[in-house]
Amino acid sequence: MTRITNPKETIVVINASGGTPVKISASKNAKYVEIQECAPTNYNNTGNEPFAPQGLVYQKPDDGFVASFPLLPGEILPLGDNTYRAKIAFATPAMTDPANQTIPATVYIQALSATSTATQVRVREWS
Repeated sequence: MTRITNPKETIVVINASGGTPVKISASKNAKYVEIQECAPTNYNNTGNEPFAPQGLVYQKPDDGFVASFPLLPGEILPLGDNTYRAKIAFATPAMTDPANQTIPATVYIQALSATSTATQVRVREWS
């Protein structure tokens, strides 16, 4: 179940399975996030070139990006809590502290395509 309010949406290109994992990070303070593979932004659903989702293999920062998990085509990876009313944000974007030190953005996951074909994901972030 997603929220009623409009999330911030970002498209992130994901490398093919033999490439370098792509880190997907917060772009705003977020209480709930959904990550899902999506068709390319220039995709034209004419039937001549049907969208063929690849699926993902992702890793979480909880264990230092060691364990790998599958995200099958069409599945949504939910992160956080969508009963957001009294919850605090679990993710923050990159920022600079008062001492002028850069604080990196919260990394949600790092991912690769499950196949030798690159793909992309839509990241939806709710505050």
